[in-house]
Amino acid sequence: MWHYIDSFFNAVLAGESQAIVTLVAIYFVLAGSYGLAYCIWIRSWPATEGKLTTAGLERWGPSMRAHEQDYIAHIQYMYSVGGVAFEGSRLSPTFVMVSANSRFVLNWQMKGIKKLGVDQVEVIYNPRNPRKSFLIKPGLPTFSLLMLCILVALLVLLY
Repeated sequence: MWHYIDSFFNAVLAGESQAIVTLVAIYFVLAGSYGLAYCIWIRSWPATEGKLTTAGLERWGPSMRAHEQDYIAHIQYMYSVGGVAFEGSRLSPTFVMVSANSRFVLNWQMKGIKKLGVDQVEVIYNPRNPRKSFLIKPGLPTFSLLMLCILVALLVLLY
């Protein structure tokens, strides 16, 4: 077994393309599996009511032309857990950055915020560390994307 592992890493270090592709596929399977487990765990977090203070799009990074500009969601909210006040800025466990032409994706993602009133929202938080919070629970789009990454990586491994 150790001989196989040693020869595999020697092949990677030698620059053999099949070994490198296999290593990258293994990485994606492991990273996708971790992300899937993390998102499943987040779905079990409790929720509390919060106040949405900022919701919009923010420019991300430099650009020479307007159509080359990247955007991220800019979210700020306040909530309390056990009488302790917190501020949050995470929309969901998945970070999404889009180009100027794809801003509709971020607007669509922000529609996933569960509104409880005019500026009241549902905030899910980590019961072990209430400072860690999100406004959107992982759902079908998140799980579909993670499963797609895992399946593609497995297909590459089986090739």
